[in-house]
Amino acid sequence: MSAEALILSAFGLLLLGAVVALFGNRLPDANRTIAICGAVCAGASAVLFALAEPTTMFGEKYVYTTIVRIATVSFCVMMVLWTMYIAGRVKYRTREAVALAFFSLFGACVMIGAREFVTFIVAFELTLMPMYVLGGYWDRRRIGLEGTLKQFLFSVVASALMVYGISLLYATSGSTFFDRIVISDAGPIGLLGLMMVLIGLFTKVGAVPFHFWVPDAYCGATVWALAFMSTIAKASSSIAFLKIVSALWGQYPGMAVLLAIIAVLSMVVGSFAALLQERVSRILAYSTVVNAGYIMVALIAYEQAGRRALFAAVIYALFYAFAVMGTLFITGSEGEYVKNLEGLSKRRPAAAWTLLLFCASLIGLPPLAGFFGKLYIFLIGFRSPYWIIALIAVLTSVISAFYYLRLIKASFFDKEDPAHQIAHGYFEKPGLCATLAIFLCATIVVCAGFFLGVLLDLI
Repeated sequence: MSAEALILSAFGLLLLGAVVALFGNRLPDANRTIAICGAVCAGASAVLFALAEPTTMFGEKYVYTTIVRIATVSFCVMMVLWTMYIAGRVKYRTREAVALAFFSLFGACVMIGAREFVTFIVAFELTLMPMYVLGGYWDRRRIGLEGTLKQFLFSVVASALMVYGISLLYATSGSTFFDRIVISDAGPIGLLGLMMVLIGLFTKVGAVPFHFWVPDAYCGATVWALAFMSTIAKASSSIAFLKIVSALWGQYPGMAVLLAIIAVLSMVVGSFAALLQERVSRILAYSTVVNAGYIMVALIAYEQAGRRALFAAVIYALFYAFAVMGTLFITGSEGEYVKNLEGLSKRRPAAAWTLLLFCASLIGLPPLAGFFGKLYIFLIGFRSPYWIIALIAVLTSVISAFYYLRLIKASFFDKEDPAHQIAHGYFEKPGLCATLAIFLCATIVVCAGFFLGVLLDLI
């Protein structure tokens, strides 16, 4: 079976998962059954994507490279974990959420393989539009609707800027392919188009100073929606950002300086802001801002390291996504505040130790996946002329350990506050499928660290 046939079959299974979710209301125990069917479709898609060799499709508008293969397989595995968690955790209104997630996953897999702007922008919007709905899904609280509205408004403005910038780049170059854009002789119009595209991308990845929507959107979303938004959607946006900026690198001499400034602002502002938060979702929101800066640290070294810089950033983004998903799966069963985790080691010892594992990976402790992700980022960053940015990344990584350690401290060392639990409460224990999803997520975080060399050899 050819690579093209395998890839098309994988995309077909993703659409099949969405169709089954939309029209499967007659199935027995429909909500749970549809989520399980979604896990099967996503798992089969992961296998097909893994078997496909690098190739180009659709008149070279879609390029399936090694990096794209790693990312698409990882996204499908995350989808398997997410649907399993939904099957064991959510009892109502699952069908539409699973369908929205599959459409978003389909867009993400197309977006990261796009080689030109028309394909990219269509897939980009297909990835993000379901997020506007999922952000306020299952939730009628005012804060949920407010977060969704902010996400929608910022995203619409960013998309409008990107489309207008793309039109200017096309007007000056006569092509929409990333590697055929030439603005060196286009004067201020070409530079304006490039800046508008970059602003749109900075907004989508949540980099400072375009990050204002991220904390409110994360805080307003329910935890199972956030587990999708902060992993598959955010990681795909980051990979698309890497791909476009690297393709346009030589068109703007000050690209490295611009990225260095944005990276420092993102790492410093995000790190100190996260220390002040009381909600787990807001801590992870500012953590996402910090990690946008880390990804740029690797990208700054693109001129010296080439594709190794992109590979390091992609690996880090994926390892971070798995750890965040596992963290949200556990905290989602307890409550939205850090104080809800108090006494977790006595209530649910296995959950507390698994949360410790995820937080250790997010901090970057060996031999977990997060350690190798950060190690590659820092090594690549120190090889660039802007090594001082990599040093700042190391220092902010130390600061980030404090807000992850707060979750561990609450789980193992703080006594449960009955008054807080009565006021804010925590939810029921997850079902068997959700527990299995947490276990598999932890297994990936551990095994990706222990067997990373074998994995890289296979790739």
